[in-house]
Amino acid sequence: MTEIITVSILILLNGFFAMSEIALVSSRKSKLEDLAMKGSKGASTALNLLAHPENFLSSVQIGITMVGIVSGLYGGVAIVEDVTPIIAAIPLLENNSVEIAYIIVVGLITYLSLVIGELLPKSIAFNDPEGIAVIVAPVMHTLAILTMPIVKTLTFSTKVLQKILRIKEEQESPLSEEELKLLIKQGAQFGTFDRYESAMLNSVFRFGDRTARSVMTPKRDVIALDLEDGFEVNSKIIFSYDFKIFPVYRGSIDNLVGIIEAKEFLKRFNLSGAFDLNELVIQPVYIPETLVSTKVVENFRNSKRHFGIVVDESGSFKGIVTLHDIIENLLGDLPEKDEIDDSPTITLRNENSWLVDGTILLDILNEQIPLHLPTRDSEFVTLGGFVASKLGHIPTAGELFNFNGFRFEVVDMDGRRVDKVLISVEHSIY
Repeated sequence: MTEIITVSILILLNGFFAMSEIALVSSRKSKLEDLAMKGSKGASTALNLLAHPENFLSSVQIGITMVGIVSGLYGGVAIVEDVTPIIAAIPLLENNSVEIAYIIVVGLITYLSLVIGELLPKSIAFNDPEGIAVIVAPVMHTLAILTMPIVKTLTFSTKVLQKILRIKEEQESPLSEEELKLLIKQGAQFGTFDRYESAMLNSVFRFGDRTARSVMTPKRDVIALDLEDGFEVNSKIIFSYDFKIFPVYRGSIDNLVGIIEAKEFLKRFNLSGAFDLNELVIQPVYIPETLVSTKVVENFRNSKRHFGIVVDESGSFKGIVTLHDIIENLLGDLPEKDEIDDSPTITLRNENSWLVDGTILLDILNEQIPLHLPTRDSEFVTLGGFVASKLGHIPTAGELFNFNGFRFEVVDMDGRRVDKVLISVEHSIY
């Protein structure tokens, strides 16, 4: 009975060593580091062991080897002596009782050693490597200290043989792009990343390979302004399209001279009505069509611009690219300006007064409030332009006037631009 208990303990000890080895080797350093930062001493010990894996692996191997030898020599012989009489009691097996006892004992010990001493412990370790590693690390650290002299001897012998056989020590290499993609795919399959996160992470890898040509708005879809068409034609184009920038050319779209920003146009138009568009033309950033997205972003950062003109190797105009295009390439489709509730607003104060943004178009304002403001053949198209025209100068907060039975009061200015106007029915005030 004592021999059976001893062999059982040796098998369990072998299982402990096998589980410890798999748990430590399979643990993710990032997770152990996180546990260590939270105060886990076991995680810190595990990280120390992983910093020099050859030491604890040698200790584990020493333990497993010693357990195997003792289990085979002591357990086998001792248990066979106990089992032989039982086999000999069977008349048909009496003459071969010793041999049969050896077969039974060796087979049973081998079976238990494989299942309880190897397979089951390793399966447990694979299911929760970091959790097991935190528990077994202190024990393995103690074992590594106790077996240090033997380990040093074995390590020295191994390195000598490596040099003789010209085997180079393998250095831990960083993860390749393909390995990272595989990890992301596995993370998505097991629920670590949701579908959107997985798609965005994968788009990061494609981002560096995408060129300006692949993310730009092509030339055929660009709405541009011809300076030779004059202010009236070009202003109608600007008001007809909700774009932030408009390329500007003379005569031919291939003869680009720069870019006009819509917001600057509106500011100027609200102040003075018609003006020379040449005064707003700015030099664009020219982007080679083969330039990768990361370099395009770098150009935007250096130039402090968020848009550029894409050209081919001969300098011919191919399209425009904006920071919005680049971001969409990473995050997917983003809402455009007209899809976001940031358009000029009309706020009802009471049944006879409204607070209105100065940038609102008069056509839209007339549809919401029956003001009957002039919209045809006028020098202005926004409420701010109308107010400035009626006052005859750049307005200041507090100025007011009457028109068509309504009172218009400038409530707020944004520099030289009319920001907010309070519109009231005349008799509701006095």
